[in-house]
Amino acid sequence: MKEVFTTILRNYISEAKSNFGGNKIGEFVRSFAVEEVKEKASIDSSQYCIKGSVGQGNWAEIPWILISDKGITTTATKGYYIVYLFRADMSGVYLSLNQGWTYYKEKYRTTDGRHKIELVSDKWKEILNSPLNDFSFEPIDLHCTKSLGKGYELGHICGKFYETGKIPNNTVLVNDLRNLIGVYREIKGYMGGKEFSEINDLIIANKFILSLSEFSYQANIDRSKPSVTPEKPQKRPKRKLTNGIEEWERNERISKEAIHKAGYVCEYNPEHRTFVSNVTGKNFVEAHHLIPLAKQGEFQYSLDVPGNIISLCPNCHRAIHLATPEQNQKIIKKLYHSRKDKLVSYGIDIKLRQLLKCYNDKRS
Repeated sequence: MKEVFTTILRNYISEAKSNFGGNKIGEFVRSFAVEEVKEKASIDSSQYCIKGSVGQGNWAEIPWILISDKGITTTATKGYYIVYLFRADMSGVYLSLNQGWTYYKEKYRTTDGRHKIELVSDKWKEILNSPLNDFSFEPIDLHCTKSLGKGYELGHICGKFYETGKIPNNTVLVNDLRNLIGVYREIKGYMGGKEFSEINDLIIANKFILSLSEFSYQANIDRSKPSVTPEKPQKRPKRKLTNGIEEWERNERISKEAIHKAGYVCEYNPEHRTFVSNVTGKNFVEAHHLIPLAKQGEFQYSLDVPGNIISLCPNCHRAIHLATPEQNQKIIKKLYHSRKDKLVSYGIDIKLRQLLKCYNDKRS
């Protein structure tokens, strides 16, 4: 890898003065460099996409070598990825956890796009907990003048700089890449199977912290022991302050009790299989409060009870929150009719139209 980076840094500027088509440095970046990174770092090509670029038809100001999780993106134009970015003056190369600038430019136009991509980068810098070793959150300087290079600078989350003439040995380079892949995996875990565009929208709307809270809650359920809740009205839970937001307390053990009673299957469609949890050894499902806990103030007794907690596969759980009104209502109606008697046994009386309104209120 050291030889690859050194070759690009030494030859790119002079080669970029020649014709683009069939140029040897272009072939070197697109083919040999990609294979070298893949081989030296033992990159699993079934999971990760690796590609190099010196431009599309014309020489790029910033050549790059990209490593992306295929479940997130396969292109440098959108999503989150790892990339080696070579400075325009070839004074060095950055190993960068970055994101596609073109997506922001096309969706928000240049000026607003710059603000949005910086906002998303800053949020990830706040969130990431992985050991960063000597990776830096500091801005990068690609010594560039064109908009695409400026976009790479804005999209940078964390990384490391290697100066020309001081490129470390392959052992260091490989360890750095593997460590950054670990940080990249943390981002994928936080995404929870959502599309990067959905995550970006949540971050921009300042709602992603709530999504992270939900992710943590579901993970805690998986690790919890089920409680034993008497099938009768229960006292309302307390309110607590979380990330500056007051909300009703949820008990992971009660949610685990509901999931356990459901047999670790999706109660909307038991045919929906996900994966085997490495914690429980069971089919992975998530807990969903049929009557949203945000409505607790309208009810005399606790909504955080097994009778109001549904076991759902992650896809159905997302659908009940994010699907079209028609799909959403179809799921809610089926779950309501299967649970209305059980709700009554816990002192919870609600009509279908009232329940549907709870979800309509959340959408408005």
